[in-house]
Amino acid sequence: MSATLLNLQVWQALGRWLALLARIDARRPASWLALLAAAGGVVSAALTPVPAAVALGWWAGTLAVVTALGELPDDEQWSGMPPPPWLAGRLLWPLAGWGLGWGFIAVARGEHAWPAGGALAAGIVAGAAAIKVAFAWKARAADASSLALVLGGIAAAGALALPANTTDAWCLPSASLAWISAATICIAVAVSQSRLAPADRRTQHSADEPPLLPVIGPLRRRLNSSAMVAALLGMVGWLFLDPTRAADFHTMMLAWFISLAVPLATLGDGAMHAHAWRWLYRSAPVRFPAARSMGVMPRLWPPRLGSESFSRVTAVSHAAILAWPALVAALILAGEPAVAWRAASTVMALAAAALGLVAVGRVGASLGWSGDSTQAVALLGALIAMFAEHGQWGRGVVEAVRR
Repeated sequence: MSATLLNLQVWQALGRWLALLARIDARRPASWLALLAAAGGVVSAALTPVPAAVALGWWAGTLAVVTALGELPDDEQWSGMPPPPWLAGRLLWPLAGWGLGWGFIAVARGEHAWPAGGALAAGIVAGAAAIKVAFAWKARAADASSLALVLGGIAAAGALALPANTTDAWCLPSASLAWISAATICIAVAVSQSRLAPADRRTQHSADEPPLLPVIGPLRRRLNSSAMVAALLGMVGWLFLDPTRAADFHTMMLAWFISLAVPLATLGDGAMHAHAWRWLYRSAPVRFPAARSMGVMPRLWPPRLGSESFSRVTAVSHAAILAWPALVAALILAGEPAVAWRAASTVMALAAAALGLVAVGRVGASLGWSGDSTQAVALLGALIAMFAEHGQWGRGVVEAVRR
């Protein structure tokens, strides 16, 4: 009897604890956007064929958990490793969205909902695990989020890599195997070199000591190198050797851009990132020239130092790095208009994505959004664009409701 009473008290305390965490994070716009991304992701993914449902579901789950976790809290005693309460409180939101979305689509479509629902849940859990492990190696907030998104994209590719005669039941195991294999390689590289975290990352010992501005650490450099290798291999394999796969190259490049550019342009190094730029603002004697000498355009679009400039450069540079193989292919294949147009469309899509990210960063800076709120809006926009291009959104939702 006493054991039963003790278990009841433990569950009651756990419920109160989770409710408190939910009330705290309810003040973050990113939490609600993560819930919306998870709910909409599982519903939209379930309306597509099973291989695509698993791929889109896993990718949507990863985007939702990255949106929910946001930036690294500014607490020096954690030394870059968030405690379990912080992770648990923020994981409640994508999990709640997954439950709501899966419940709705299960009633509407029955057994057809389980592949997308299972994949999205796996994406949430796997993405949180990737971020937690990256934080354990003192990775920066943006680098940890990028790693989770890259691994989620690899899992989505694994779901689509099965032969055409394979049953749909193997899609989720294939995605899981792809994620585990890629994560194992990342951990092996980190353990063998023991230099995943930037060497210059150190604890602040004094309030008068200036914090570090964002730098490109080893993890970010490896991710950038992997993106460039993937772009070159995709150009050769899917634009030159097999032009019928040009759509896959287009999707892969956009996934790399979202994974690398969005977290770095919005989060930087989390709360420490914003703190570093604020220190730089205070140290600058004069920010801008006199208004009368600025001209017409600067008055309409006044320059902003610091994090917004860093965000703009990040978006443009990543788009340029990922677009040049497609641009080269479009020029070389100019004699074949159909193939050249497929390559050129990738360049235009990356340019549009970069402009969209710059616009979101500008709006966020003007409205005073935090880094994780800006990232949440950008990732939700990417998720909507992804389902608009690859999903059966509007028509599928109407058909599901009618059933």
